[in-house]
Amino acid sequence: LPAGIAEFLGGYLAYETRVTASAMLLVDHYPPFSFDAQGHPVRIELRPGELNRLAVLFRLVLMIPAALLTGIVQYGLGAVCWVFWLITLVLGRMPRPVFDAVAAVVRFRMRFQAYMMMLTSAYPKRLFGDGPPEGQPLPPAPAVPSATRPLLLGTPAKTLVVLMIVLGVLAWAANETVQIRQESWNDVDAAATATAPFRTS
Repeated sequence: LPAGIAEFLGGYLAYETRVTASAMLLVDHYPPFSFDAQGHPVRIELRPGELNRLAVLFRLVLMIPAALLTGIVQYGLGAVCWVFWLITLVLGRMPRPVFDAVAAVVRFRMRFQAYMMMLTSAYPKRLFGDGPPEGQPLPPAPAVPSATRPLLLGTPAKTLVVLMIVLGVLAWAANETVQIRQESWNDVDAAATATAPFRTS
């Protein structure tokens, strides 16, 4: 991407991620109305660069699996976010497994959007958190302390992510069923209206 376009899209993505993190109670800082939010706890790291032209040509096809998974986990998070809100309201904090699961979904969504906007060639991955390759240690901790870098999900958090996937599939299926039934009822109403007698008196 040209540098100006990449900078604008990167700023937009960072702003949207801050808004989503605030809405999902991951941070207690209101997102400022600015692409450049110095000092805000939510930061993203982008490395725009050269893209494979063939991959760009077929990107609409390549991103279908990631788009489906993103939609499913967002449906699932939408189904349980009110429970997370109540827990946070009562406790005054978000339990670590809940925080990790929600952060994993928000991060995966951000990675999908970066891929969709051609800000990166990296395919979105690691919905279930980071981990070292087999037999290798974790990379060193970043200079700036971070709750999500690396994002290490324990069993409770992974279970919550699986629950969100299951609920997302069920919500998606229910939504499609309601739409199909609504369309069929609209067809019945249209047919009834078309065959109803027309009276002038």
